[in-house]
Amino acid sequence: MEKLEEVIETCLKQFNFSVPIRFEVKKTSCNGTHNSIVSKKYSRITIHPKLSHPKPTIYHEIGHHIYIFELTSIEKQVWDELYAEGIKYSKHGDDWKFYFVSKPAMNHEHEDFACTFSAWHYERDAISPRKRGFVSNVVGRLKQCAAD
Repeated sequence: MEKLEEVIETCLKQFNFSVPIRFEVKKTSCNGTHNSIVSKKYSRITIHPKLSHPKPTIYHEIGHHIYIFELTSIEKQVWDELYAEGIKYSKHGDDWKFYFVSKPAMNHEHEDFACTFSAWHYERDAISPRKRGFVSNVVGRLKQCAAD
């Protein structure tokens, strides 16, 4: 089994971020993660050392960072419109499952992006086609920057 630090490094090295992320591995009160945005200089994310499924959680926290710091203003506007459309059309029954990968994703635009970004790495079929395409484009842009 990979050490948590190696998992974090594997997840991070795929992307080139304009604002760095600093991960801390230490016990947290919630036995999970805590994403602390410290300043415009970096994001600090604390991960509990005994997290049972670290990769989806790490990608989720990276998704918060991307939404806050890495999306262009146009990308953020497009995502926020996709989120609003999902909220508008998913008020009845299980309709939300077409627009959102989870119930928590419905809470806010940045939570929706973080949940969707994590799902993009593990369960792409669970993502609506428009959101899947959007995240694919963002990932492609960030990976291209990392390759340059």
